[in-house]
This record gives sequence, structure tokens and C-alpha cells, in this order.
Amino acid sequence: MEVLDFENPDWRESDQDKFTLRIPCHNELPNNSKKVEMIAGINRHVAEAAEYSERFFDIENKLTSILHYPDKFQDYPKLIKELKRVKRLTTLLKRNNLCVGQDSIEDLIIYIQQVRDGIVTPKETEDFPHNFNREQLAKENESRIFMGTFLAENEDETAY
Repeated sequence: MEVLDFENPDWRESDQDKFTLRIPCHNELPNNSKKVEMIAGINRHVAEAAEYSERFFDIENKLTSILHYPDKFQDYPKLIKELKRVKRLTTLLKRNNLCVGQDSIEDLIIYIQQVRDGIVTPKETEDFPHNFNREQLAKENESRIFMGTFLAENEDETAY
């Protein structure tokens, strides 16, 4: 279709019944494949955002427990394991606009290890590295779900 739009800009309004579309013998990507990579990554980004949101709330509950019950909290291995799983959400961590990358998650892992080892003691949630941005990344996914549901309902459909 893009070829027709380019070669015959008004083809849709034409009286012609048939159009010839030439398909090349070989698949060739343009020199700049960034657009193809971007489009291909959209579904993975959305899937990883959903996984991040699910893990985020569990992680946040554990961080809250550290704040309120620092002497009783024993789930450091589980928390660190969860954070390492989040760190593997590479598409999301590379493509988000909230400056939450693998290095941000690594900073949090190191901080949690320091808390576990008694080197630092957090007093409030803001003491955890990149807390605000991590929270915004989870909210971004909630907004995407809300918008999809809203648009579907406007069309008397369901999002699922």
C-alpha cells in the first residue's frame, strides 16, 4: 500500500478497478532499520511493562516492609531475585522514557544488599534509589490498560 501511495498518490480515488503491485524477489530492508526495530519492539515492550507492573507491587510491598519492620524482614533473597528478574526486562528498560534502566535496578539491588548487611538504613521510601521513576513506570502500564479499556468501551466493545 505504501508503494501505491508513493507511486500513485490518488490511487484510492481513481476510477481504475485494478492496480499492479510489484513484490521484490528478495526481502531487503532499507539502510536504516531503526523503524523496523521500533515497530517490532512494541509488543515486547507492552508485555514487559505488564510483567514489570506485576512485579513492581510485590517489590514495593517488600520495600515497605523493610521500612516498617527492618529487624524482622527476612525476604532479602526473594527481593533480590525479583529485582534480578526485573533487570532482565531489557526492552522495557531500554525503551521507557522515565530513565529506569538496568543500571537503576542494579543501584537498587546494591542498596538492598547494603540494607541487608546493615551498612545503610532507609528512613523513607525516597531513600530507595530511583523510587519515583520506578513507580511512574508501573503507572505508565496502568494508564495504557485504562486507555485501552476506555477506547474499547467507547466502541461498545471490551478490551479483551
